[in-house]
Amino acid sequence: MLSGRPRWHWLLIGAFQLAIGLLLVEGLIVLLLRHPALVARMPDGLADLVRNVYMNQDRHIIQFDPRMARYDPELFYSLRPGSFVHENREFRNAYRVNHAGMRDDEVSLDSPRIIVAGDSMAMGWGVDQEETFAQRIERATGGKVLNAAISSYGTVRELRILERARIDGSQLDALVIAYNSTDFPENATYFAGGGRLPVSDERLFDDIVAYQQRIRHYRPFLYVRSLVRAALGRAAPETPVPAFAKTSMHRTPEDEARVFLYALAHAAPPALQGARAVLIHLDGRNESSGEFLAQVDRLRQDKPAGSLARRMTLVDLNQRLQPEDYFVIDDHLRASGHAVVAKALLEVLAQPGSEGTLRTLF
Repeated sequence: MLSGRPRWHWLLIGAFQLAIGLLLVEGLIVLLLRHPALVARMPDGLADLVRNVYMNQDRHIIQFDPRMARYDPELFYSLRPGSFVHENREFRNAYRVNHAGMRDDEVSLDSPRIIVAGDSMAMGWGVDQEETFAQRIERATGGKVLNAAISSYGTVRELRILERARIDGSQLDALVIAYNSTDFPENATYFAGGGRLPVSDERLFDDIVAYQQRIRHYRPFLYVRSLVRAALGRAAPETPVPAFAKTSMHRTPEDEARVFLYALAHAAPPALQGARAVLIHLDGRNESSGEFLAQVDRLRQDKPAGSLARRMTLVDLNQRLQPEDYFVIDDHLRASGHAVVAKALLEVLAQPGSEGTLRTLF
């Protein structure tokens, strides 16, 4: 035996060295989360591991904080009317929410000229209210623009909240739909249910709220354990999932486009059916390929897609949005990204003859 010392002595030293090593790794992750600019300088593979830790263990989810959102029996949740502040590692933003549960003022609910429907990308996750592309378009046009986008809504709920708000479409010039790939499970469930979207009860909402609070509560070596899971390709602890987010449908670009078009045809309020529609695809950093829009363009001539889809202008922003337009560890657009989207939409909206086309903006 080395140096004549008992085995337990070496085991103790080994355990001590392992603990020190884990503490150093945990401290390094904490440092990187607090200073995301350091992550931007790391190789992509290592940076992605840190992003995975942030997304699974650290990120504050706005729709599952009861100070910022509330259970909704028709939509599962909506933003809580009033004012609050949402923050994560790279941002801190004030929200002002109208009585319909949208991140906009009360005035914008009354006969808007443009409506923006979408999820957290369009809502403005990570940017101040006046920096969202909806508000930038409002300032540029002088017309009333309603930002109706809600974090993690799929196409069905994006349209249903507009129907419930009884928006007067008589002055509407355009409905802008910001699609995200995370819309697929909800749209697929709606498609499989023949136009029915199951909404889970308040107990499940409360369970998700409790789960989110639990996983973000710091425990020794929380980030190391999350990092190891990410490195091994293992899933995070199972999250309670709403009924509409569960689907057995195989995901292909064609299926994704088909269930989107079905949602558009069946969930769009009658008051908006005659409006001009513009579709953009906003995913996280380096995640949009343009294939979804190509499939929508191909399938929308089918009769079941409806007239709104056939008239819709499709706008591919892949060449416009750059990596620096996204946060480093969060996967949402910075203010510069919203400025890019606003500029592109203003170009399209200024061309009345572009309905029914697929445009790639360079």
